[in-house]
Amino acid sequence: MSCRSLSCLAIFCGISSCFLFGQQRGDPHPQRDAQAIEILSRVVQAAGGAQAVANIRDITESGEITFHWGEGHKGSVTIKTLNGNHFRMEADLPEGKRVWAVKAGLGSVREPKGGVHVISGDNAINLENLTFPIVHIVAALRDSASDISFVGIEKRDDRSIYRLRLRGHLGLGKAQEGPGFVVVKDLLIDALTFGIVSIEDHPFRTYDASKKQSDKPSREIDFGDFRTINGIQVPFSITTRLMGQKTLTIDLSNVAFNTDVSEQDFQN
Repeated sequence: MSCRSLSCLAIFCGISSCFLFGQQRGDPHPQRDAQAIEILSRVVQAAGGAQAVANIRDITESGEITFHWGEGHKGSVTIKTLNGNHFRMEADLPEGKRVWAVKAGLGSVREPKGGVHVISGDNAINLENLTFPIVHIVAALRDSASDISFVGIEKRDDRSIYRLRLRGHLGLGKAQEGPGFVVVKDLLIDALTFGIVSIEDHPFRTYDASKKQSDKPSREIDFGDFRTINGIQVPFSITTRLMGQKTLTIDLSNVAFNTDVSEQDFQN
């Protein structure tokens, strides 16, 4: 497979898609379900508390990344985030280093041979907060225009799981585009520990056999191996699936907060 083909497949299958997940028209009367808000408040508290999360300006992470196509492509990875809407990921893969950089909804990817390609704003949005999902919850709780609803209780691996739905800007980089920009995400929360099990959303439209648009979430991001860093629960294992197929795994070995990451780090 060529480097260019590998790059396109990595962007499409491993991380994001060419369409904005869950973009819908804003609701002038958002739903703020009291039960769902209580659950999310307990999730934030279990993660370390709203103030502790708010004090995080930047995050630097490192570990190993695997793209699950063919026989698999594995290498080391470094991820940096800033203010919740800047993202940089450097993956040292067998064919060379590939770098994704996102700054408030604008992004690009640099290929191993040095070429830089602009990625769509939708594609860039899908990268923000990929490894630190608690940011979405804190943003929704603080934004009175965000919908927060309780969907139900499910079973997963003999655990009871709360399913909650968020609709809003959720702290993502395109909030400046106005109230018509809305992202929809389902959160699956462990009913015993209040940890984030996974996030489900629609990175792109899917259709069933009758050609009608499917309501089944097409992307799932699973979180595991939570460890406490400076009082904050952080997932060290992140796995994405598209339409049920595993596409990307990140296994972190080191996470550090507030290391003076600069905006210049998000140029490509």
